[in-house]
Amino acid sequence: MIRDLEKDLIEIECAIKSQEEKDNTFTVSVLERCYELVSELKGYKELKKKEKSQRQIGNWIPCSERMPDTEESVLLSLRNLDICVGFNANTEGRFYVVGDGYVEYENVLAWQPLPEPYKS
Repeated sequence: MIRDLEKDLIEIECAIKSQEEKDNTFTVSVLERCYELVSELKGYKELKKKEKSQRQIGNWIPCSERMPDTEESVLLSLRNLDICVGFNANTEGRFYVVGDGYVEYENVLAWQPLPEPYKS
């Protein structure tokens, strides 16, 4: 069973305080590093959760907010209301649209990651 990271952080924090009272510097430094690692893991899990939610259909990301990674296949929403598959070619401000060639950045309003493939 996966432990709750909040509980881990509280337990480590209590252990650090307890060891500080005993003045055991080595143990305190090890516990402090554990605390940092668990905090980093918590941040990583929150980031992954956010990325996963962005993979759901309908979560368009405006190009003005951020661009997709170079050569990441994505859905593109164009100014002329077309939706197509393409990728950030990262060449002179253009996307490459599958089947149509290059499209200038200013003609792309938003994008979203492709959904996960269907699994039966």
